[in-house]
Amino acid sequence: MTRKVPYLLVMLVFTASISLTIQTAFAEDISKKFNSGSVNPTTGSVMDLGIVNIDGGMVERVFDLYNGESEDLVLKGAFTSCACTKASIELPDGTVSKAFGTSLPGKWFRVIKPGEKFKVHVQFDPAFHGEGGTGVFRRDIYLITSASPDDNFSSRLPMIRYGSVSMLRLKGEVVTAKEYRTRMPSPSFSKKVGDFIFRSTDHDFGVVKQSGGIVRYEMPFIYEGSAPVSIIGTPTSCACVSAGISKNTLNPGESGILTVEFDPNYHKEPEGRFFKSVLILTNPAQSVEVGIRVWAQVDLDLGSEDYKFKEEH
Repeated sequence: MTRKVPYLLVMLVFTASISLTIQTAFAEDISKKFNSGSVNPTTGSVMDLGIVNIDGGMVERVFDLYNGESEDLVLKGAFTSCACTKASIELPDGTVSKAFGTSLPGKWFRVIKPGEKFKVHVQFDPAFHGEGGTGVFRRDIYLITSASPDDNFSSRLPMIRYGSVSMLRLKGEVVTAKEYRTRMPSPSFSKKVGDFIFRSTDHDFGVVKQSGGIVRYEMPFIYEGSAPVSIIGTPTSCACVSAGISKNTLNPGESGILTVEFDPNYHKEPEGRFFKSVLILTNPAQSVEVGIRVWAQVDLDLGSEDYKFKEEH
């Protein structure tokens, strides 16, 4: 038995397809014009990631840019210098492009009006190249636009027939987890809870994309009790957060690390900024409750239907 597709649905899909085709053709056409807008970074074109833990998970950064001329600027996609790095473009209306890698983007065109702002989201995977991937790195992101080469931020490349390429860069050094702990600056421990002293008992993950995967943060501490203590658990206020401590037994004066992970796509979260709690349970028990808080705000880019666990769970 053949099911009939409603006529209205067919016409809506057809109309949307025609509209996108016209917009793409329009952008492609004006991208060949001599006069064009320009690409201007508001936060700089180079970001130094410093020391990066190879086991620390994906590193994400955002470059803020705008069209600084009175003419339209056409974005034509991007490509990166290495497969460990991907980039996507966030348009002024909040929509985000596909992730661009090392290949040329093909026919992808979007128009940025004069004065409009847009963003380039960059993801760097420090573990992509395995254990041999440690050391100083530099990764370049090439944004292809209709802007005229200015021999400063926008340059011409032979493979780009019209317009130019604006280069964004990440740099830093990837190190092993052990080396990361030894090379990070010694924190100033000032927040005391029970016999535990933290640099801070709060951490803010900031705005986390629902699609970005689990984020983690290491919170170093010093145990200043008068006798050895055993860690018997690190319960959290919600299943979307998990935590663990680097050592099961701590002697007086010994340091450790509490690692906290948050999954932004686990289930529905409160709107706006919220926090989750983590407790440290010990034997013998502490005289006061030892707890920290992690804050976050979820950018619902996938939608509520894509959560791992729906609200009824």
